[in-house]
Amino acid sequence: SFSFTINDTGKTVQQAAELILSGETGINLPGGPISFAIGAQGRKVGFENIPDGRRQSGANGRDEIEPAIPYTTQGVIAAFGEIALPIANRLNVSAALRYEDYGKNGGSTIDPKISAKFDVTDFLSLRGSYGTSFQAPSIRQVAGTVGNASVNDPPNAGSFNVTVFSSGSNTLESQSASNLNLGVILNTQFGLKMSVDYFTYDYSNLILPEGDPQFIVDEVRAGRLPASRVVRDGAGQLRQVFTQFLNRGDAKAAGLDINLRYTPQWFDSTDISFDGTSTIITKFRSTDFAGLDGRGDLKGSRNFANAFGSVPDFKLNAGVTVERGNHGFNVSGRYIGSYTDDQTRVPIKSQVTIDARYTLSLEKLFGGDGTSLTLGAVNLFNVDPPALTGRPGYDNEVHDIRGRQLYVSLKHKF
Repeated sequence: SFSFTINDTGKTVQQAAELILSGETGINLPGGPISFAIGAQGRKVGFENIPDGRRQSGANGRDEIEPAIPYTTQGVIAAFGEIALPIANRLNVSAALRYEDYGKNGGSTIDPKISAKFDVTDFLSLRGSYGTSFQAPSIRQVAGTVGNASVNDPPNAGSFNVTVFSSGSNTLESQSASNLNLGVILNTQFGLKMSVDYFTYDYSNLILPEGDPQFIVDEVRAGRLPASRVVRDGAGQLRQVFTQFLNRGDAKAAGLDINLRYTPQWFDSTDISFDGTSTIITKFRSTDFAGLDGRGDLKGSRNFANAFGSVPDFKLNAGVTVERGNHGFNVSGRYIGSYTDDQTRVPIKSQVTIDARYTLSLEKLFGGDGTSLTLGAVNLFNVDPPALTGRPGYDNEVHDIRGRQLYVSLKHKF
């Protein structure tokens, strides 16, 4: 046997300068004074990754070659402005504009945003916003990245840890998006606060990895990708997978965000509050990936065969908090709805986990601005994540394999 020391070097550099001027204009509208903010920003990012010479040459005992990522830089200049217009006592409007220039590898853009809030009554408000956004290829998407992953390899009847090299490209085009948000806010005098927002995102020319490393391996075995996309050692064991960043078409998503809080005045010396939040995905479609229906439906899918990641279409968090004197107790539940593993077409079961937390205020003992002792449990009943057929055996983008976690914390504010 033998051993040797690997000397990899890497560097990430980020520099930024920003100037912001804000205040009131001295002009008044019926709802109050007009305020503004303007500014400019400059950013520069540099990145490199130089593997040990033996890893670059393949003389590292693993029969794999890891390419070097030379020092690559990206510079950005930006200017922006925002204005707040209190049109009336019950109507506020704000508008913003941002200019960014990423140079020859990213181009430039001007993105607007407008938002408004209208108080229909003292307890009911309407809000909405519309804007566009722009994202040039990041420094890592241009230069490339190196990582690791576990993949199944049926010819060798096992799972193996492989090096994943995601190559970058200076020919990537920038991605953009437009988003719309429409919401209703309820704020009653009897302790109920609630908001419901409908959102849409329309993405264009998305920059995404080509696919999960396991997907690349499966496509090579099926003959749909060239054999050069994987590297095997002399014994035929997988060592390396090559993927790349690409522009992968357009996507549209829509859904609802719901937030609720109820604080009833049931007792004079005890405070009780009920909280709930939920996200419901009503639409998620892609022009470049087949999805579950063969026509781009990514909603309710693990999205193993593409780079979007898991999209359960329903999540709910709800809890109750009771506070009396120096004591506070909270119990909350998290529900993740079922969705489909597109790798095997097998449903991934829904999951419910319960967290609990007790807090004792110690201000009278230690003084200061706030001291508390907290005892808590995450996943109190040690619920296992829903199982997957392949590695890693569960969906690590959505669920947590760590099971029950107990913690103690002491916090003091000076």
